[in-house]
Amino acid sequence: MSLFLKIFLWFWGAMAILGLSLVAVRVTSQDDLVIPPRSGMVADALANYGDTAVKKFEKGGDAELRSYLRRIERRAHVRAYLFDPMGKECGEAPRAPADLRELVYQTSTLSVQNGDLGAKFELTSLNVLAAQPVRSERGTYIFAGAMSRTLLSATRDEPQTHILRVVSVFLVTGLFCYGLARYLAAPVGRIRHAAQRIALGDLSARVEPNRFPRGRDELTGLAIDFDAMAERMENLVAAQSRLLGDVSHELRSPLTRLNLALELARRGDEAKRAAAFERIEREAARLDALIGELLTLSRLENGLRAENLQKIVDLSALAREVAADADFEAQNAGRGVRATFSGEESGVNVRGDAELLRRALENVARNAARHTDANSEVEISLVPVKNGKDGWVLRVRDHGPGVPEEELNAIFRPFYRVEGARERAEFDRGTGLGLAIAERATHAHGGKIGAKNADGGGLEVEIWLPALK
Repeated sequence: MSLFLKIFLWFWGAMAILGLSLVAVRVTSQDDLVIPPRSGMVADALANYGDTAVKKFEKGGDAELRSYLRRIERRAHVRAYLFDPMGKECGEAPRAPADLRELVYQTSTLSVQNGDLGAKFELTSLNVLAAQPVRSERGTYIFAGAMSRTLLSATRDEPQTHILRVVSVFLVTGLFCYGLARYLAAPVGRIRHAAQRIALGDLSARVEPNRFPRGRDELTGLAIDFDAMAERMENLVAAQSRLLGDVSHELRSPLTRLNLALELARRGDEAKRAAAFERIEREAARLDALIGELLTLSRLENGLRAENLQKIVDLSALAREVAADADFEAQNAGRGVRATFSGEESGVNVRGDAELLRRALENVARNAARHTDANSEVEISLVPVKNGKDGWVLRVRDHGPGVPEEELNAIFRPFYRVEGARERAEFDRGTGLGLAIAERATHAHGGKIGAKNADGGGLEVEIWLPALK
């Protein structure tokens, strides 16, 4: 049984039971119809009407009384009568019903014998009869009236009315519960449908919670989280497929050169074999570096253990060491790398993995050294954000040709090559994974990385890391 049907039936059953209970209470109360709950109100009304009727009769006679009694009937829907102390009907009105005259007689007897001036009631199948003694100087009058039972309670319903009422209760509660159940179950159904599509391989499936506006409740939050999860899965699978293709392409070139070098080593003379072996060594080293970078990238993609990111790292000392190492390598190509921040930034501590942070900064610095112009220097600076309370920014700026604006975000993708990039010397060759590793490492530390073209030329990469808490 579906969740929608369960919710619908449970709510409908509860509402129907409640409605039927109310109907049963109402029907039962009709069988026990009594006057006392409203007798005080009716007695007060009878006393007021009776007192006024006596005054009208004694002052204006039958004509005045008839006019007043007709007004009572129009306004209160009560057929009223006045009997004088001798028990005679006043006002020359039509004779009162026999059952009402009997009630008047009993009331008059009690008022004379016992001095009881309270109102008396009698219930018939159609009417409620009432009689109220009214004292005056001429004696005790009896003001009497016959009123419909609907004035005090609902008239007994016929069986057909009960059936219609029960049916209406079921229909109204059914419609209400249908809407409520649909409101609750619809998002779950959409999430289930999207999950089935993803299970069949359609990673573009989304719940799209904005298509069933319902505010920010738990089901909407679940739908938003599901879409975020689906998007993350799609991006990971796409990145994995792209990375697999890029790896295959990157491995093919050195393997091809290795095969050529081996062929030359077999057929060439001593000098050619020596050059071939040197080529084989370089390509093997390149393959080893590429595999190492791939392992690092894979480790970052799969996530790091929390305990690995809890050590205290001196960011300023780390930046100086990276600048010195990168400068040593860049000197052979007529370039330089230097740290430009002063001693005031020494002792800048952040929380993280020192080796991973070193790898991220080294990759950015080496990439800058490969692309900066000859006889120029790459500058590494350390800048506090809001006096270091929010974090620190490592800024690596080269003096090369820069990157087209539309490709600034793409350079952090694995194996991405900027269109039209000029060929570099052996020193300039990289694995194509450096900036991708720097991005993953920065994100693993809760930081951000970005690139922009600097004023005056060159590329500037910024790494923001949160301050030590």
